Amino acid sequence: MGAQGGSAGEDASESEEAATPLSDATTEPEAAAAVCPEGSWGTVPDTNCHVIAQDCPLGQTCMPATTSGEPGTKCASLNNGLKTRADPCSMDKECAAGLKCVFGYCSPYCCKEAQFAICGPGGLCNVNQSVGGTGTYYVTMCSYLEPCVVWKQQCPTGKACHVISNDGSGACVPPPGGTFNPEGSACQFANDCGDNQICLSTCKYLCNRGGGPVDTPDAGPGTGACPSGQTCQALSSYPSWLGVCGT
Repeated sequence: MGAQGGSAGEDASESEEAATPLSDATTEPEAAAAVCPEGSWGTVPDTNCHVIAQDCPLGQTCMPATTSGEPGTKCASLNNGLKTRADPCSMDKECAAGLKCVFGYCSPYCCKEAQFAICGPGGLCNVNQSVGGTGTYYVTMCSYLEPCVVWKQQCPTGKACHVISNDGSGACVPPPGGTFNPEGSACQFANDCGDNQICLSTCKYLCNRGGGPVDTPDAGPGTGACPSGQTCQALSSYPSWLGVCGT
């Protein structure tokens, strides 16, 4: 399942951007004191450089690319900025080499196994940058969305709390099309759905199966319980306390 503008239960998706050659790039790549298991940063093979090690010449970024339709990596003079990891941005060229502007923040490539070391405090390795347009090939990147606790109604107006990691952690994300789809309606992207919901072909409420870190004493639909006629069912690949409403 893909996602745009953020992630709820699935990783967010971002299209590949063409490299814009820039001259006099002298900024050192953002260093990540972490070791990622082979292939844990995505499905794109490291053909010419390593997206985690960022082993390109000074001022260049190792990034995914396609050559004659085949996915791989290349060194590109993409960035020439002074902004570092997690700094706000509006375009790639504001960020230091080794980083890209993802959902408004300068972000490194990452693996979930070394999420804290690479993304830093508040960062989550949960954005998939797709390569080639088919969804088969991708690399993962950090995001710096505002965190939230599911069912606690903590997000500002215009954003919804979505579970974005298989440990049950959440983040406030905006809808891809300006408005959220209501519960029960069809969805394509993870953040098509509203607060405390998940996209499983249709928008479904998340529910509290008990035994977890979130207490929901006054639960109703969207705050830990299910609508009438639905039950809280197990949700694969997530903690046992987190369920999804269904019939």
